[in-house]
Amino acid sequence: MLPPISNPGALPAVVNTRQPGLPPHHDDDAVTGGSAPELVGDETATLAEYPYSIYNHGTWTANDDKTLIQARTRGQNWADLQRTHFPTKTANACRKRYERLVERRGIHDYSGRRLETVANEYMNMRKEIWSGLADRVGMKWEAVESLCMGAGLRTIQSNARSYTNRARRDNRGSRKPREAPADTVPSEYLLAQFDRLVNQGMVVYQSDHRVVTMSDGGLSFEFHILESHTSKPRAPSGPDQHSSSTQPGCRPGSDIKISGYEIATLGPTHLLMVNKFPAARPHLLILTQDGFKRQYEALTPDDLTAGRLVLSSLRTRHLLLFNCGISGGCSRLHKHMQVLPAPDPATFVLWPDVEGLKPPFRFFRYRFGPGGLPEADELARIYRALLRRAERALGCRVLLGEAAIPHNVVLDRRWLVVIPRRAAGWEGADANAAGMLGLMWLSSEEKAKLWAEKGPAAVLARLGVPVDAEAGGQ
Repeated sequence: MLPPISNPGALPAVVNTRQPGLPPHHDDDAVTGGSAPELVGDETATLAEYPYSIYNHGTWTANDDKTLIQARTRGQNWADLQRTHFPTKTANACRKRYERLVERRGIHDYSGRRLETVANEYMNMRKEIWSGLADRVGMKWEAVESLCMGAGLRTIQSNARSYTNRARRDNRGSRKPREAPADTVPSEYLLAQFDRLVNQGMVVYQSDHRVVTMSDGGLSFEFHILESHTSKPRAPSGPDQHSSSTQPGCRPGSDIKISGYEIATLGPTHLLMVNKFPAARPHLLILTQDGFKRQYEALTPDDLTAGRLVLSSLRTRHLLLFNCGISGGCSRLHKHMQVLPAPDPATFVLWPDVEGLKPPFRFFRYRFGPGGLPEADELARIYRALLRRAERALGCRVLLGEAAIPHNVVLDRRWLVVIPRRAAGWEGADANAAGMLGLMWLSSEEKAKLWAEKGPAAVLARLGVPVDAEAGGQ
């Protein structure tokens, strides 16, 4: 069951009216009269250890704090201390005040040697400290470090509040009351939503287009000439090519316009939306609700759970495609998968369907049993096993926290295929996951001629890992 779209209003911001540096107010701290005795000689405290900004005038004074510290230093218990020095306060108020003073002292008590120790450990750990944040925002960790430390904490806090306010406004503007049907997502519903967005001019779909078919190396190829794809966004030149500001209609961190295109929520982690530049009717995107998830990250169990939910709900055969990394053919950085109808088997043969049909590049396939799509956990285990084999095919070993190898994923109710990639294109001929199946959507006749001249099978061999006499796909 696909839960309906829901976007509850954001909670109001919590306003802090207390002055920075002042401790929180407690009723027990109030002064009702009396004064503390003066301390002399060794009993005087060095109050430089306790920055004066912590004093809340009208409750505890500097002399009160000095008396409290010295009394505790002499070993007085809280009851005696309260009776002797602070008859208008409770023993518990004295204890809490003392604990706050000690805590604040610990924050500010940095000797030169301690600062040197912290600085040394920071230099040893700085990459580890900043890498997680850098991955979230798609920047190099050195750039994130320089940006944050150069701006300072107050500037960072101010910008974070501005970011939250802008995100709240964007979320209010992207609310949609539309709900998905209960038990399945039937083709009729998807087509109705797709056609609605086409009629509104939000989706650029070219239903009447020319298709060039050919066969090469025993494989079927279809080249769909779609002039509407001329305005499709270009692939990023690198993982850091992304504006740090939120674009209109996009979620924070995202480079995909979501507002107005979403048609269902897929649990707490993913959305289902219509592709603005579709290659088929309908052409859907499953994308993470977290706009900072990146397309160069491997699929997670949550990703596969959402993908499995859509595929198993659809009544007709569809394919789920994932283009991991720039060399894998991705055109957007926000992590997403694509779902589109499988081609008619009477006119086009998908090579993963045929046991003896092998393309000119390495691939790794797992055929499911009679039960069809396995549960999400098992599907994730199979994917990870195939991905490790793809890493070996590329001669790579990806460490924890690193970007995944460039690869394509094609998921069907019958099988899962992982294809390691070396390049997104070769001399003007580009391909994503669908292209590695032999399905191309091109913006001009010239590009189709380029593919024909170079030979589709030869191009795909260069984009993937070429097979040799001993190693092939499985």
